[in-house]
Amino acid sequence: MKSAGEYILYSGGANGAEAAFGELAEQYGCQEVNFSFDGHQMSRNRGARFLTSEELALKDISMTYVSRLMNRKYSSAPLFRKVLQSICWQVASGHEVFVVGSILPDNTVKGGTGWGAEYAKICNKPLYVFDQDKKGWFAWDEDHWNHVGVPVIGHVHFTGTGTRFLEDSGRAAIAELFTRTFGLARTGRMRIGRSAPEGADRPFASGRDQTAKPRSVARGRASGREGPSCHRAFWMGQGS
Repeated sequence: MKSAGEYILYSGGANGAEAAFGELAEQYGCQEVNFSFDGHQMSRNRGARFLTSEELALKDISMTYVSRLMNRKYSSAPLFRKVLQSICWQVASGHEVFVVGSILPDNTVKGGTGWGAEYAKICNKPLYVFDQDKKGWFAWDEDHWNHVGVPVIGHVHFTGTGTRFLEDSGRAAIAELFTRTFGLARTGRMRIGRSAPEGADRPFASGRDQTAKPRSVARGRASGREGPSCHRAFWMGQGS
């Protein structure tokens, strides 16, 4: 079995679920990469990876297409576009994706968090969502959610993201995910909820998709191709 130090969490370092993922990754000795960009506030500095304008453009998206895909209206403001682009980097970098949020009746996930889950579906990533309303984990299976027990982190490169409005049940679910994967934490020095120390290790992430060929998305939404086209072929030329 690989040691916790060989695992890399890809996230965004925002308040709420992302900060909780990062705090536990640090406590268990995992490496951490938090994607961000100039002008974006982060709750965690450990593993900060600031994306350049050119790198953000590699994950360019059509806000019209995303809004239609997600059955909701998203802002077309440049800052919000960058947030969604950085989420693409998080998802593309991990082999599997863990999300904390709320699953809606149309099978999307509530809020901006939902884009990370939807992009994971498009890229054929194993996807697990802890639903804070239903108080349970759900795994995406082609075109529906299956209620599952507490999963384990099965790949050394994994993505952890979710809502800023983290409830006690969501925080406990993330903690149990790490416990099931790595056992009890080796140190109790860090109380979950504290900020990471300044100047911690900063592993570099290439951001390249690290998964097999993406499948066609259910209900005729999109059809993917291998590698970088996963983040590009779906929305180029479909409006702003």
